[in-house]
Amino acid sequence: MGAVYSYLFGESPFDASWPAYEEKMRAEGLSNAAIAAFKYNFKMLTSGANLMIPGESIQPVESLPDYASLTTEDPALLKSTVMVKLNGGLGTGMGLEKAKSLLDLKEGRNFLDFIALQVEQMRSATGVPLAFMLMNSFATSADTLAHLAKYPKLQTEGLPLEFQQNKAPKVVEADLAPAAWPTKPDCEWCPPGHGDLYPAMLGSGTLEALLAKGYKFMFVSNSD
Repeated sequence: MGAVYSYLFGESPFDASWPAYEEKMRAEGLSNAAIAAFKYNFKMLTSGANLMIPGESIQPVESLPDYASLTTEDPALLKSTVMVKLNGGLGTGMGLEKAKSLLDLKEGRNFLDFIALQVEQMRSATGVPLAFMLMNSFATSADTLAHLAKYPKLQTEGLPLEFQQNKAPKVVEADLAPAAWPTKPDCEWCPPGHGDLYPAMLGSGTLEALLAKGYKFMFVSNSD
């Protein structure tokens, strides 16, 4: 109601609502990068701007390099490469209250099993200890790490096996206030999605750690 009251006196929806979000996120211990990313998104939401991209404004790519024309592969580049799997989503739409990557695929193995085996195979085939990390969310971290405990060599020496997405406060549609659920405070938050990769890397210190170890390239894909 306070935000609505402020609108009547000329304060913008963003200016009226933002202080409550900043206070909530700082109390939760979120990084400056996480707060800045949400602030930008919230400002766009409250501006009423049309963020749709009309199909007629999109032009097709004129040409792409052919795989056969590429130069010989150089496995040595893998020494400066880290593979990151985005693993923040739950499989609730498929009847699973855990990470989607825990869905069984074949012969009792799930996405995480195949990822771990693929990393091990690449390391063996190339002779390079390919660095590997997961970007989990607060909703997938525990189950994912518990499952991957059976692959003790998966974690790269000197690096954590995971860094986590930030979490974003849910917004009440009616008055743009932060959602409140005192009996289930976890339900006041949601993972911001895979687009949070860069703020999460910056705010968690992951980017600094990778650069300090000389990594230059990153291969990013979904875990599923």
